[in-house]
Amino acid sequence: MERLTIGTFYNSKYDGEIGPARSLISQEKPALFRRITYEEYRRVKIASKLNGKSHLDTFRL
Repeated sequence: MERLTIGTFYNSKYDGEIGPARSLISQEKPALFRRITYEEYRRVKIASKLNGKSHLDTFRL
């Protein structure tokens, strides 16, 4: 059986930070995405719907 984990944000503070859990990042396993505020995430997600690009590509390192 495979497992799929989906992170969701419910009533996040706009100045709250979103990013990979620091405990999961190491020299051997670096972060794939940068840390951002929830406000920035929402702004980019809405804008990406208008131009047809994936909003996740904006946050990749």
